[in-house]
Amino acid sequence: MDKYITIFEKLLDIINWNTLKISTYKLDVDYNVASNHLKTLLYFHLAKLDSLRDIDDFMQSDSKLT
Repeated sequence: MDKYITIFEKLLDIINWNTLKISTYKLDVDYNVASNHLKTLLYFHLAKLDSLRDIDDFMQSDSKLT
């Protein structure tokens, strides 16, 4: 299977992950949880999911994107 670069991956390249790593260390938060949370929130925002109900419906669907 060919490897394609998505727009979402390009958007993630803009983020300064080192700043997030330093911030999570200062706040005593797990970096992996914070980075996954940020990626998830960005994806849902780009998918125009406006409410928790929309997100729940999306996660319950048989979409191949999840």
